[in-house]
Amino acid sequence: MNDVPAPRPIASSTDDVRRVPLFAYLRQNRDNPLHNWAPPAFELPFLRSRILFASFVTLNDPNHIRHVLLDNADNYSKGPLAKRLLGRGLGDGLVLSEGDLWRRQRRIMAPAFQPARIAELSRIMVDEAETLAEQWTAAADSGEPLDIHAEMMGLTLRIIVRTMFGDDIGGRTDEVRRSLAIIQEKDGKPRLSDFLGLPDWVPRRIPAAAEAAHRTIESIIDGIIAKRRHAIERGDSGTGDLLDILLSARDPETGAAMDDGQLRDEVRTIFSAGHDTTANALTWTWHVLGQHADVEARLHAQLDGVLGDRSPRHDDLPDLDYGRQVIEEAMRLYPPVHTTSRMALADDRVGGHAIAAGTRVLVVPWVLHRHRTLWDDPDRFDPERFTLDMVKARHRFAYLPFGGGPRICIGANFALVEARLVLAVLARRFRLRPVDGSVVEPYGLVTLSPKHGLPMTVTKR
Repeated sequence: MNDVPAPRPIASSTDDVRRVPLFAYLRQNRDNPLHNWAPPAFELPFLRSRILFASFVTLNDPNHIRHVLLDNADNYSKGPLAKRLLGRGLGDGLVLSEGDLWRRQRRIMAPAFQPARIAELSRIMVDEAETLAEQWTAAADSGEPLDIHAEMMGLTLRIIVRTMFGDDIGGRTDEVRRSLAIIQEKDGKPRLSDFLGLPDWVPRRIPAAAEAAHRTIESIIDGIIAKRRHAIERGDSGTGDLLDILLSARDPETGAAMDDGQLRDEVRTIFSAGHDTTANALTWTWHVLGQHADVEARLHAQLDGVLGDRSPRHDDLPDLDYGRQVIEEAMRLYPPVHTTSRMALADDRVGGHAIAAGTRVLVVPWVLHRHRTLWDDPDRFDPERFTLDMVKARHRFAYLPFGGGPRICIGANFALVEARLVLAVLARRFRLRPVDGSVVEPYGLVTLSPKHGLPMTVTKR
């Protein structure tokens, strides 16, 4: 298997404002947005660039990033780029909402993601992973390769369906999966118009297939919410899934609940982002494990020593810490959310650099996690970077797979627990190996996925 070399940028290599060549940008963005990063971005702490009328800065100094995401976070909104690209699908969910609405929704939703609640839901994660393991047994016997990216996308979707909706979605999981894939494929890349700072009243053209897919998902979610509302009115105590928690949640400051429109936006946000990012984290974990037999052997030894022949439980996770290290190092090299954007609301200074109001500020984990000044031999896969001592010693804004500051992903712990349990279930029973001659290219859509899938062979241990 051949890994495509890490893409490198076209952006300015200094603090001087220079224009990105328009046609070069468009060509690279069409082929793979990650190709818009060249060697200076992986070496310099601060870069400026322009695309037509829009000014950008890219931050690679953890102190600069802390300033934008934490210390002066109120001056930096999600900005028009994220809203134009994701707004149709996520509405005013937590990912895109701002100000008082965001703070209110964060307060209301926090109980759904408390550690004790995630521990209760972990049995569903293990159950779905064990079901997939039984299916992989047949693939191992046949010797036919599997597209591991597709396998992980299907698995994490089934997990989020069950943890979010219980059984209310019925037989429509595959329909949702197809719709989400269409949205990613047809509407998952920024276009030139997205960078122009157009006013909100200028609509973003959405391909007809993607629009139909959006409507399908909305229809399914609206139907489930209505069904649950009727059940509550009849006095049904509910199933205890995430939707039940969100329906009953109240703002601890005002006592207000979410209306159906806001609830739909939050469910879509969890539903879409919650399964896609975890699926990609697991996909890249299998990719790197398949290339590093020594790391895989150490992981297997820990799994065998702790679990023997049984399935993992949530309370096993402290004793399965090497799996966490493997996953976190895979997310360093292949961060599921490869780019985060903000827009400066007022003039500011970051580490001595002037940031004018309206500037788009980029924090790019794809670049940050491979930066030459922050990581020793950054292209090397090494789970030892994530021992607890190493994590404590590192600047906390040097590693941002889930963002940082007050807007850090509310589902980060859910995703990590899910990834660790799935890895434990499947790695305890199987080895995965790359298919000879296949090319794996990281592809920067909304999330970081393998452009041509990830074909691997599965063998029983």
